[in-house]
Amino acid sequence: MATVNFYLDKPKSKTPTQIFLFFSFKGKRIKVYTGERIPPKYWDEKNQKVKTAYTGSDEINAGLKKLDEDINRIYREAKILGKPLTTEHIKEVLLSGGTASDEKAFFVAFTEFLKIAKTTKAVQTVKSFQTTYNHLKGFEKHTGKKITFATIDLPFGENLNEYLLTEVKLANNTIAKIFKNLKTFLTDSAVRGFNTKMEYRKFKIQREDKEVVFLSWNELMAVYNAKLTLKTLEKVRDVFCFGCFTGMRYSDIYNLRPENIKEDEIIIRTQKTKEVNSIPLNNFSKAILDKYASGIGKALPVYSNQKMNEHLKSIGKLAKLDEIVSLTYFRGAERVEISCPKHELLTTHIARKTFITNSLQMGMRTEVLKSITGHKSERAFKRYYKIVDEFKKSEMQRVWDRNLPEISKAS
Repeated sequence: MATVNFYLDKPKSKTPTQIFLFFSFKGKRIKVYTGERIPPKYWDEKNQKVKTAYTGSDEINAGLKKLDEDINRIYREAKILGKPLTTEHIKEVLLSGGTASDEKAFFVAFTEFLKIAKTTKAVQTVKSFQTTYNHLKGFEKHTGKKITFATIDLPFGENLNEYLLTEVKLANNTIAKIFKNLKTFLTDSAVRGFNTKMEYRKFKIQREDKEVVFLSWNELMAVYNAKLTLKTLEKVRDVFCFGCFTGMRYSDIYNLRPENIKEDEIIIRTQKTKEVNSIPLNNFSKAILDKYASGIGKALPVYSNQKMNEHLKSIGKLAKLDEIVSLTYFRGAERVEISCPKHELLTTHIARKTFITNSLQMGMRTEVLKSITGHKSERAFKRYYKIVDEFKKSEMQRVWDRNLPEISKAS
């Protein structure tokens, strides 16, 4: 006898949790994620459906009913035709929308993965996963071969890497990020029972240390004190400088509320790590908060990340950040170098780098700095140490090697 039941993954959770389908037949039992998640208080455990008080309950319940019907139909068809029925076959057919097509299952599963990520991951992380999805679609179109879980092996990885290098012309670090995202998805699919091929674990794409672009203290002060006639630019400048004075990510500044500010510190659950973090305020960050204090809504007038980045380049130009900066990256073995004025590189992400670099240069202890920024390991700080060491060398030369009497050679 075959039976279908629906259960919540974490019935006592305070946040939305996944609805799973359990199918039992001939002593076997399989678990399939339905693609839906709800707050547990809206789940009718007795009738195994979503309570009508939950917005969208009709659509979700209709979807659960269809899954019930699909899986029973698959079971009946196999029984009538006398075909062996395996848990892998059932999952594959369900993932492909109810038709026995291996070709569609991979991207159907990826779409479900993206849907879950939107409720559990930071916005930028979801965008990164979506970009990976798009590149895989492009690779499939380029090769003319359908991607399935079964096709993910070492030659697949080599061909994908070559495509991203030669056709899309991406840098090594960008490709490494795509492979990291792909491996995350494949691991998630393996946990859910959709993927049984583990060769992807051997994918190795070398990441390179990325050059850190940041503002020196003098450059930061030039931006902070720039005379701006447009209110929009002034707001963008203040929000950017607030990030430079606190080390907060754009996403956390965007979500900052007056209630997160407790006397001389900010207490906030960061969007990226979901951990509660304490960030002490200094005179600069307090002045910016006081400037926009209203007691309601957001603590600061934060525009979209795209608009912020567009305006920051204009602000940097007005602040005369015209130093030519050269950046080097690799595409395969090819060395690529670009040079441009520093203001053209300004983005919200530079604020956090500016805070870390200047804090180290001014002597803040690493363990204190890490507790403020939320970094867990020393590895993330290696590139900043290198910058500070280079800064020390340049300062030594600036102070000791200019306009000083010539040192007489020892006889």
